[in-house]
Amino acid sequence: MSAKDLQNLQASLLRQIRSCEARLLPGMIIKYVYIDIESGRMDFEDRSQGTNDDLAHLDLPYQRDGGLHDMLEQAARKDRGFDMVICESADRLARLTYVNVKVEHELQRCGVELIAADEPQDSVGRKATKILLRRVKQAFGEMYAIQAMELAWEGTREHTMAGYNIGRAPYGYLPARERHPAPARAAQGATKTRLVADPQRGEVITEMFVLRVHDGMTFRQIAERFNADPDRYPPPVATREEGERRWRWPVVRDMLGNPKYTGHMVWNRSTYREGLTVRRKKRKKQLHPSQWVWSPQITHEPLIDLHTYRQAQMMESGRAGSRTGNEPNTHPATKHTYSLRSYVRCPECHRRMVGKDNNGRRYLTCRGPRNSDDQLTDRAPQHPGTVYIREESILAAVNDVINRRVFGPERAQLLAEQLAAAPAALHAQHLAALEAAQRRLADIERRQRSLTLDLEDADPADRAWRDQLRNRHRELETERLDVADRIGALQAKILDSPQQDTELLDTIPTTEINLAEMPIELQRQLYDALRLQVIMTSRTAATIKITLAGDGPAEAAIIARQDQQFAFDNADTAVDPHPHKRADAGRPRMRRGRCPS
Repeated sequence: MSAKDLQNLQASLLRQIRSCEARLLPGMIIKYVYIDIESGRMDFEDRSQGTNDDLAHLDLPYQRDGGLHDMLEQAARKDRGFDMVICESADRLARLTYVNVKVEHELQRCGVELIAADEPQDSVGRKATKILLRRVKQAFGEMYAIQAMELAWEGTREHTMAGYNIGRAPYGYLPARERHPAPARAAQGATKTRLVADPQRGEVITEMFVLRVHDGMTFRQIAERFNADPDRYPPPVATREEGERRWRWPVVRDMLGNPKYTGHMVWNRSTYREGLTVRRKKRKKQLHPSQWVWSPQITHEPLIDLHTYRQAQMMESGRAGSRTGNEPNTHPATKHTYSLRSYVRCPECHRRMVGKDNNGRRYLTCRGPRNSDDQLTDRAPQHPGTVYIREESILAAVNDVINRRVFGPERAQLLAEQLAAAPAALHAQHLAALEAAQRRLADIERRQRSLTLDLEDADPADRAWRDQLRNRHRELETERLDVADRIGALQAKILDSPQQDTELLDTIPTTEINLAEMPIELQRQLYDALRLQVIMTSRTAATIKITLAGDGPAEAAIIARQDQQFAFDNADTAVDPHPHKRADAGRPRMRRGRCPS
């Protein structure tokens, strides 16, 4: 019988027992009763996990002697104590034909006959027709179970398309319950839920996306900032007892990945199901965005726009899994730490390069993406055995860029020249992206028209083929909505150069630093403040990206003064080599904005 929360156990068991008793021939008795209390679509290996305690509150004429596996184990014994197994109908053994036939085969091997109470009796003992009818009924039982799943899926899809929420209201929203549209369900007190913005927590979500997209903060940094001011950023209610309520970076990550904040209702982002079977130990599996169900229109107040949401999904710190400090690796064989660790990308596979010491010389190396057999994967099949690049060569280039572009006296002129050349390149890139999206949209619509024609010509009796066509059409419709939104965002975007706060450079003093002599701790603090990225385009060339945003300029200025103090404390003489560059001892004024170099 199904799980105990899905049906009346007493009525279901009594009906099945009476059906079996009515089928008994003279001289037959029921000696053992085996009952499974779980879904009939569960895998064979996962069956029979229920216990007698699940039936303790029922008034039954028999006691439970075990489940399906206990029955098969008893049947294999020489002193099994029974000659036949009877069930109400063949499809009550399972809702999967494979499991039905497997149980029947295992019983036959033991010399035990399986009979069903609803099958016709044959006084001659012929079995061919009975087996045919049994197989047909088993197939229909599996088909009806799958059909019920499909109808439930379609119903939930329409529920989502209409803008009703499933599950708890996400942080930033409050549930607004409405009377159920079906009169019978409404009479039972059933309701449906829409989302309305929470005045305080909604602003927290908006700021979270701003910190992620515009300031480039990591999940952990956002959580730390929110924990520093819990009154302004109230933590979410924990789903289980976790001690003190506070922000945790996995929670921030999940919120930034929730598309409901765009105002669209979205469903089917994850599943516990593996194919058509049911797992006892549920393992959530994230589904590809192409399988998500989106409402075609905005159904509740958006906390961020769709473009910002997509930018947040494309954001990556580039240092996932890397230590943020300058402490050495905890591995016992670690002897050195490297100042550019996690900031440099391989020219062949674009993965982070790691440090390696060879005869006193330090290198950044990459062996490419490899599998458990230490073989290169398909991501970079032509990757050389190991790519070596001298750390001091990259450090010299980074030192030159930082001194000229960040701390140098000509930095404003260099930035102005860069921004002057940016609009044309950005415009061309924007048009190329828009044309590509429009071509993809036309291709999707062509495919949908073709599927519609195929569906009209399909044989009405060929349900499997028609279902395949419908499922493919749904997949294309999800992609079409996504591409259409992307086109709308591209068309709405201003095609001129982005507004840059070039005055951020004025908050940093002009000075000169030497990274090779700077302590590694200060180096890495400076790289973090400048959001340094070194993307190797070959073994001899690289693109060095620096972005000033948020508190970065102020932090860079403080680090520069710390480096000057370090140089002063370690000089042979007590004379300050750059007295005019240390005149401004106060903390620079912080400005919020972006200034790429």
